[in-house]
Amino acid sequence: MSVFNALCGLLIAAAFVGCSKSQETVDLKKLKELGDFQTVPLSRVLNKPVEVVCVPGIYQTELRNDGPFRDRVNALLENANFGIFGESNWFFVFGDSVTVQKIYAHRDQLYLTTGDAGLPSTFKPVECTTVDRARIMKVRGSVVSLGEER
Repeated sequence: MSVFNALCGLLIAAAFVGCSKSQETVDLKKLKELGDFQTVPLSRVLNKPVEVVCVPGIYQTELRNDGPFRDRVNALLENANFGIFGESNWFFVFGDSVTVQKIYAHRDQLYLTTGDAGLPSTFKPVECTTVDRARIMKVRGSVVSLGEER
């Protein structure tokens, strides 16, 4: 299945994610257990195999940075009306598994940063990447960032 075809199915299933009792894609407990400035492959905190991950910033209804997935994901998000954008929440979008996982910052005690002056020079924050390149860093306390190694 191509990444594009998988991403096309994203919106169809997004409406059903809230109703599902299935295991979330990202294991928030594993993510919270990372030490400050610890960076691990994203695959280490996943409960399910995926190929593509995107993390639009808070209040973002589209990916803003250039990248190979931006136009495809934005086309899907533009047609989305699944009410996941708002204050104090952010989300993972997994294109190949047709999953959106909403993170409620206050409830889940997990906050997103898309850039931080304290990030090591070997870590490049990104909005969207393939899981084989994706790294997740716990920046400090309960703040995380999606990125790639430089």
